[in-house]
Amino acid sequence: MNPVRFGLCGMGGYAKIIGKLLIRMAGSDPQNVRFVSVAEPDASRFTAESALLSSHGVAIHASLDEMLKASESDPGRCGLDVVWLPVPIHLHRRFTEQVLSAGMAVMCEKPPAGTIQDLLAMQQASRDACKPLLFGFQDMYDPMTLRLKRLILSGAIGAVQRASVWAAWPRDAKYFGRNDWAGALRRGGEWIMDSPAMNALAHPINLLLYLMGGLETQSAEPITVESELYRANAIENFDTVIARASLTTGASILIALTHACRQTLGSFATLHGSEGRIDIDEKRVLVRRGDGTVLLDEQRQDKYADMVHAVVNTVRGQPAPAAVADASTAAAHLRLVHGMSLASVVHEFQNTRLNIVTSSDGYPLRVIEDIESVMKACAEQHKLAHELSSVPWSQRPGMVNVQNLQRFDGPLTTVKA
Repeated sequence: MNPVRFGLCGMGGYAKIIGKLLIRMAGSDPQNVRFVSVAEPDASRFTAESALLSSHGVAIHASLDEMLKASESDPGRCGLDVVWLPVPIHLHRRFTEQVLSAGMAVMCEKPPAGTIQDLLAMQQASRDACKPLLFGFQDMYDPMTLRLKRLILSGAIGAVQRASVWAAWPRDAKYFGRNDWAGALRRGGEWIMDSPAMNALAHPINLLLYLMGGLETQSAEPITVESELYRANAIENFDTVIARASLTTGASILIALTHACRQTLGSFATLHGSEGRIDIDEKRVLVRRGDGTVLLDEQRQDKYADMVHAVVNTVRGQPAPAAVADASTAAAHLRLVHGMSLASVVHEFQNTRLNIVTSSDGYPLRVIEDIESVMKACAEQHKLAHELSSVPWSQRPGMVNVQNLQRFDGPLTTVKA
């Protein structure tokens, strides 16, 4: 069987990590993975990356158009089976549709798109082209995820009742200034809605929604969403969120995430059943019954290699060795995040309510004092910050119904906190 031939868009940012991953996988598993080409319009900025790619026989093209044309005109040498798209959010739909129409599968980075209508259009393009469309939610491709799903469906922890995820990941001025879309609502006329829930901390939200779905291939869809949204940084969208959603399965999920913090903590995800619980952090999975009996206690493995293996199997039309992140499962996450922005305005912190410190990289870091303990308390008590007695800056949440949401036309406005 011939190896699956990969193309990649970009050399910088996350594309640099994917490029090294594909080089590693092509070297360790050449019967299944071949890294053919990269599209980068500004390759002169990436001299070290260009040299590394060239040393491994990877062709460098000036654009996606050029890479796709080379694949079509010289399939023996430049032919591609799948293109990986770690590109800015506003390019996800356009590039996905372009690759699919050229007859290739797509691995698009998360979030899948800026809006649910873009995701649905991408899903339809995949059906029309009869080519797979996957998304880069790494946790989904960990074989452990499918094991957990089957364990839950078997009734090992009883009926799923609720779940929570909390995380505190500091992000300084360098992070928000790294490109022209970090923390932005739109770019190039397209909604992107960049936020911790949409981007850096999207993975555990998507994972929990999948684990709570009623069937092996389904995620639990949100019905109502309550949210408190806050902004400490000079960005357009929120950098801190506490939200709670009711789900189609009858359970609920509590989400508490912030970038305006001193400490790097989490993500910590917990799923409660009537007869047990599951705890997931970045290194470990622990499944226990209510009486303390441990059903599973394992370290998490190399999700990135598993992700490539799943792409290879999917492109070949073979069963993947793990769950996959496709449009149907990714839609639940996108609807929930849309609900956050439709339910409440973003409350902007004034400087008098913030501490501005220096990050480990030497850049200004805006901190909401004691925010880490607030995030943890919200998750553990399954409450919004407004429902706690110890958060004087909290604002009353709004609520919205997003069940079967087909279109997102922008968020509510911003007010001063």
